[in-house]
Amino acid sequence: MLGTLFRTNRKSQTATCQNINSAELKQQIDAGTAPIIVDVRSAEEFAQARIAGARLLPLFAIPVRHGELPRDQPIVVACRSGSRSRMACEQLRKLGFDNLQNLNGGLLAWQRAGFATVGA
Repeated sequence: MLGTLFRTNRKSQTATCQNINSAELKQQIDAGTAPIIVDVRSAEEFAQARIAGARLLPLFAIPVRHGELPRDQPIVVACRSGSRSRMACEQLRKLGFDNLQNLNGGLLAWQRAGFATVGA
């Protein structure tokens, strides 16, 4: 029963926020068609390394600060590994956002792909 619940939960999360991989996002950035990138990690993590142009909106602040995000533009949500960003996508979806993508594998996958970050 628990395994069934877990699978259903994972399917639900996947259905509400599609994934984008690092190469696809980098291609959009290079083409000048990049979506808004929202980083949901902590301020300390964000200061250490982030995708250039990303906005910081920590996961815990989404319920209060979601009004800072435009609803009429695509948004890619990023974190360290893709876990918090999936949760953030779910929260944003419930708040009425519908053009969302999760950066699959997060910043770890971005860096593994050899793409640059900015920060300390």
